[in-house]
Amino acid sequence: MERTRLVAPFAGVVGFRMVSPGDYIDDESPVVRIDSADRLQLTFQMAERGLQVARVGMPVIARVGAYPGENFPGEVFVVSPTLDPATRRVVLKAWIPNPDGRLLPGMFAETDLEVGRRESAIMIPEAAVVFDRHGAFVWRLDAEDLAEHVPIQTGLRTGGSVEVTLGLEPGDSIVTAGTNKVSEGDRIAVAAPTPTGQALVPRKPGVEGGEGT
Repeated sequence: MERTRLVAPFAGVVGFRMVSPGDYIDDESPVVRIDSADRLQLTFQMAERGLQVARVGMPVIARVGAYPGENFPGEVFVVSPTLDPATRRVVLKAWIPNPDGRLLPGMFAETDLEVGRRESAIMIPEAAVVFDRHGAFVWRLDAEDLAEHVPIQTGLRTGGSVEVTLGLEPGDSIVTAGTNKVSEGDRIAVAAPTPTGQALVPRKPGVEGGEGT
């Protein structure tokens, strides 16, 4: 009878039984799944450019579909020393405390990781950034509301916005929507703000400006 007593190597929650009464088992047979759920391991990846700031101890925020609007904080405990050769991304692991057991092993999560902080950064919508064979650029309005092609360099990204580290100055006006319809020298009609939002659209000489949402 002493040989039939099974002791788990750690405290946790017992799941489904993997054997039935009468089954033959040996030392290698899985009998039952047990999960330690008081804290969970979150595995995620980040772009190669984040390697310069990736470090053990970085705070992370996880969000899961089961609890919309809620944040679950954690801390990175492993940064992979190599990149995934297929994705060119680095794998990180973080511990997420789960004292009330609301999070379940196997959940998918969205992860926020602060890779840097900038004071007085110039942020623009990602939709305003256009790419050609020379790199990223935006359509900036000059003093006469004419569109001009301005190359830029980008930095951090967050919440649909991107940092511009070179090419723009505070107060510059740029085209944030309909950028594929703009050409160098187009006169742009600046649409008045509305509750639904409006876009900057090209206006040809002699034609009244239109509005778009």
